[in-house]
Amino acid sequence: MKSYFADFIRDTKVLKDAFFRISGLNKLLFLSIFAFLLILIPFTVNNNQKTQQHATEGAEIGVQLTSGFPTFPVYPNAMLISSSKSTIQNAGMSYKSSWSVTSSVPTTVKWYMDDLKSSGWTIEIPPANFAAEDIQFLQASKEGLLPAQLSVIKKDNYTEVTAEFIPIKPEQEGK
Repeated sequence: MKSYFADFIRDTKVLKDAFFRISGLNKLLFLSIFAFLLILIPFTVNNNQKTQQHATEGAEIGVQLTSGFPTFPVYPNAMLISSSKSTIQNAGMSYKSSWSVTSSVPTTVKWYMDDLKSSGWTIEIPPANFAAEDIQFLQASKEGLLPAQLSVIKKDNYTEVTAEFIPIKPEQEGK
């Protein structure tokens, strides 16, 4: 560390001249601030990298939306992290996809509430608490499509948005 600092000072004429003009106590203060910044910068860069890599945590490279996934709004700049479909006996296909976003849970849910309504969806079950920072859930429907269940969950470094479309079994219709 000492050698790196000395090399840096020697190689930078402006800093070198400024450093050697500083007197005793001020020189110690200057060195302390500089050392503090050298220690702080890697942590700041590391936190930014964690935020940027949130989208790839747990995601396979090249994840694509499952074929047949119902038309549904996707939050701006969201990254798809998983997508699947399965057959439910006597009901049909169910679909589930998850995206990662960098926005907070309330901001993300507000966007979905507004976009779903403007896209012709009806909010059947709104979130219980619009201010909840950790998790929110809503259910929406649109004529001709399976009902959508949307969960928005705060993870360590990102917010996960999961949309599920589960067909209604014939015996459940009308209940």
